Amino acid sequence: MIGGFLTLLKLGGHPQIALLASRLLGLPFDFAMCRKVTFVDGSFSKRRYLLAYGGTCAVSGMALETLGRAFGDVHLVGMASIVLGQGLHLLAMRKVVVRASYPSIDLDAFTPYPIHWHDSPEWVLFIKDMIRDTVLSLGHRLVELPLLCSLWRVLFGLKLESSILRAGMLFVHIPKAAGTSVSALLYGRNLPHLPMISLRRRLHPDVTALPSFAIVRDPVDRFLSAYHFTLMGGTELMLTSRFERWRLGRMMPLDRFLDTLEASPKLLHTVKQFIPQVDFVLDAKGELAVDRLFAIGRDGQLPASLWTWLEVDKLPRLNSTPQAMPRLSAATRERIIRLYRADVELYERVLRSGSCLTAGSGSDYRAEVA
Repeated sequence: MIGGFLTLLKLGGHPQIALLASRLLGLPFDFAMCRKVTFVDGSFSKRRYLLAYGGTCAVSGMALETLGRAFGDVHLVGMASIVLGQGLHLLAMRKVVVRASYPSIDLDAFTPYPIHWHDSPEWVLFIKDMIRDTVLSLGHRLVELPLLCSLWRVLFGLKLESSILRAGMLFVHIPKAAGTSVSALLYGRNLPHLPMISLRRRLHPDVTALPSFAIVRDPVDRFLSAYHFTLMGGTELMLTSRFERWRLGRMMPLDRFLDTLEASPKLLHTVKQFIPQVDFVLDAKGELAVDRLFAIGRDGQLPASLWTWLEVDKLPRLNSTPQAMPRLSAATRERIIRLYRADVELYERVLRSGSCLTAGSGSDYRAEVA
């Protein structure tokens, strides 16, 4: 850059034009160095890079004008302005632009389990799930106590917090809504299915102060995905709880299972894959508890705004239920909608907001569904 600036001055160029031209000529080289050498362990978008570069070019120009009046030697002042601008550019890249890289994922080796359970007999899975679900259910109630909440954080939360802090954002994992894929991308691990209000109680404030988001899905599609996931015992990646499956009773045909849910609404709030989405993302006042809420489209595709925000081009497809969704009668669809009325209202609200609802519009959401 300095060589280009001095050459352009020698050719009779105006100092400001020579400075701007030299910075623009150096842009491809600087971008390649940042991407391949200086910040190889981080990630950043071209848009944020160019904003930072343009801002520091403007600072260089102002420095050239100010220092030129004070010292007069345009050659030395120009070189100093370039060095100053480049130094500020690197500082901006390090402090503002560059994010920690998402962990690389070996899709063939990725597993949410410390132990591989897939080859275990059904009776072993049932006993294991019964013990685990009972302990977790009791633990979720006890962890609301301050002392036990601190103990939970020491035993389980610190490792979780470390993963979230490295990613620089907090994801609220709603079951059967692309959550396993997003968790693997951001953290290289699976996240527990905990509501945002619960995460605020359990995790350090520095973690919950990070930008937070969640993804919702068409409630009928999500219910059918959860239904088949449970009925099939899970996927090749993740097993469903045999104990929860037993608690749900007979699941076939679908209308009989809906009879069970209508007769025992508590099941909707205790069997994790069927828990309403609003339970995860709204606070006690009914306002949006996450900073951004994205919606999977009716075509099953994630919105472009999510790709832009995460600064990724693709998402690993993990734990998807392979079975095609059946055609539903109008009566059956209406029964599902009645069970998830609040989810339907929230999902429609997000779609009307361009598939991304922000926390600033939480009061509008509450007013609309009231």
